[in-house]
Amino acid sequence: MTEYLRVLSKVFMHMKSALRFQQIGHKSIYNYLEAANFENLGIEIWPGYLPRLSLKEGGPMLFIKPLHQVIRNTESVLDRIKLVRDIGIDRGIDYKAEVQSLVT
Repeated sequence: MTEYLRVLSKVFMHMKSALRFQQIGHKSIYNYLEAANFENLGIEIWPGYLPRLSLKEGGPMLFIKPLHQVIRNTESVLDRIKLVRDIGIDRGIDYKAEVQSLVT
């Protein structure tokens, strides 16, 4: 019976690759191609699932738990420094201290 689990596990790994799903964490699989993008909030929500194979009395059982992953669209440190610098210059304040507080 454990041989069935190994074969099914390999089938799922090939399906994940063929569908171009992204694995996050140990076993969670997400579909980044179907992500819902909320630009005004700066986040994406990726649909996904957590498959689990186990042996039961009647044979192998597949459990699938639907999941969603929230991905924050982050800006780079350089982008943030430029933003703080531009705001500081516009307001006529010392932006260097603010940048140092962000970086450290």
